[in-house]
Amino acid sequence: MPRQLYETKQDISEELTIAERCLKSWNIVNYHKLPISYYVDFALCRKKKVVAVLEIKNRKHTPDTFPTLYFSLNKWLHGKRYKDEMNIEFVLAVGFTDGSIWHFTYDPKANIDFEVTWGGRNQKRDSQDQEPVIHIPVSLFKKLNET
Repeated sequence: MPRQLYETKQDISEELTIAERCLKSWNIVNYHKLPISYYVDFALCRKKKVVAVLEIKNRKHTPDTFPTLYFSLNKWLHGKRYKDEMNIEFVLAVGFTDGSIWHFTYDPKANIDFEVTWGGRNQKRDSQDQEPVIHIPVSLFKKLNET
């Protein structure tokens, strides 16, 4: 049986706002929301060519609250395959409560060993809310330039 989706209309609206701010900053006008089976949120295109995939997270704290941002290991492994196997950029963008957006682009040449722990939501909705997660140091993220 497929897992219940917990994403609300508010969640989707906030995700779309973060995505649109990123795309405007990066001068990308053509994007597509991807089906859940693709594990990431958006395909970013120039003309019809997919040049990047984008995963959006919206955190309920400021960027300096924790030294790392945790992220589903399963989503990470699927996201990085786009770069490793198809040379399509994999970008993670995170919105924070102070209104800032920070982004991280996976680079296989950086050869970073991320810590993997068991984690996830503290207020579990079901047994799948806890899983292996990677910890990406916040210092590796760049603040979105929206000038």
